[in-house]
Amino acid sequence: MVKACLASGVPKESDYKKLVESRAYLDMDEFSSQFLIQNNENLKGYASKWVSNPLRQWSRKWEYPFVLERLAPVLKKNGSAVILDAGSGVSFFPYYLLSKYPQAEIHCADYDPKLGEVYKRINEEENGQVQFKHSDLRRLGYKAGMFDAIYCVSVLEHTDCYAEIIEGFAEMLAPGGKLIISFDVSLDGTRDVSIARAEELLCLLADKLEVDGGASFELENVVAAPGCLTTLIAREIDTDCLPWKAPGWVYRLHSFFKGKGLVAWPPPLTVYCLSLTKRS
Repeated sequence: MVKACLASGVPKESDYKKLVESRAYLDMDEFSSQFLIQNNENLKGYASKWVSNPLRQWSRKWEYPFVLERLAPVLKKNGSAVILDAGSGVSFFPYYLLSKYPQAEIHCADYDPKLGEVYKRINEEENGQVQFKHSDLRRLGYKAGMFDAIYCVSVLEHTDCYAEIIEGFAEMLAPGGKLIISFDVSLDGTRDVSIARAEELLCLLADKLEVDGGASFELENVVAAPGCLTTLIAREIDTDCLPWKAPGWVYRLHSFFKGKGLVAWPPPLTVYCLSLTKRS
């Protein structure tokens, strides 16, 4: 379990370094590595679409422990809590939750219909059973008040329907339920989500749910302050942690033909994490 408090908002470089050297992170990494070995055949097609080890990707090193820390009080209070991973893809993390809280009920929802078969095969290998649903984030189709907590890791930056999705999350949460969100922020505005768009997203979240803790929504000031985590800093800590494996010129040309010019590479990004509570 993550013992040190992981602050909401943009992570500090110093806190990030402490986390990735902590026993809590190493425990998670050990589980992830064993999960990947055991499910190597099951994950072959899916892993080729993104990264082979999601936990070792730069932002996930912070995001997954952050989510775990925010879920822990919910699961300690109610061991059979019902949890949703919204926009889940496939990762070790739902199964890691079940290894810690075997009575929990974990649901995963994703737009990719092929993942149902992947989850079916993984469930045959793992002790815990994760329930998968093929569904659009805008129309997830679960019952109102069904979930004690919902987490959504680096998904919202790939959508343009913030208000609709947040409305759905709020409806599906039980009173007092937790919503845990993370998303990338583009520091130069050439990728999703720009700083201005991120502030808009945060305001939509705060309008619908109660923000936990004191995270700042003034991102211009936050990212201008020294010491915040970025892709450039993360790469210095671990040269293999960025997800882009092709030569930089390939991505720069792609951005150019999309009308964004010959942008800097790797793109300067940070990550923002936040937990919120549904008002009773």
